Amino acid sequence: MLLKGWLRFTGSGFDCTVRYNTRGLRSVLCFMGHFRDQLFRSAETGGPATVHLGAGLDIKFANALARELDSAESIVMQVFQPPRAVRSRSWLLPYRRWIAGDLLALTSRRLLWITDRERGSYSRYGSIASYAPFDAVLRIGLTSGRGGQILQLDLNSGSAWQMPIALENPWEGERVAEDFAAALEIQKKQNQVPL
Repeated sequence: MLLKGWLRFTGSGFDCTVRYNTRGLRSVLCFMGHFRDQLFRSAETGGPATVHLGAGLDIKFANALARELDSAESIVMQVFQPPRAVRSRSWLLPYRRWIAGDLLALTSRRLLWITDRERGSYSRYGSIASYAPFDAVLRIGLTSGRGGQILQLDLNSGSAWQMPIALENPWEGERVAEDFAAALEIQKKQNQVPL
């Protein structure tokens, strides 16, 4: 987010955050590329054609996705909800607020979530990328929240990613959750390391 950057590593029994100034982003990206090569060493590269759900990527999310993808890593499935303005229904004090955007992508190596939501609010000038190995994802399902449906990804570290779903038809949210869960299981099987 602007000049403020951080890396957060979580897993079973640990949660570590390293803060940095984004002027040093090039070094951080180089380090993270090497880290991902070690973390996803056994993962296959390449893969089937991409399945796109939701809207087409805007320039901010297209650039964030391009920055996150490693060489020879391909998108298997993605769903994108762009940031959008919502007007209040109050006629006395009308106002406009922004809802953050979300991109969930299943790649040939990992599950990747890019959002411009920081601490629950929309951030116009930044994005946050989170990713997990296939085996770290326990379940993908749909839950209900204050604002509607939430796509929840439960991780084996005890944490969960919660991505609000703002689709017009409630059945679409169920389809997205089921499609991602099925595609994830296929990727898990394809990337199992033989004993």
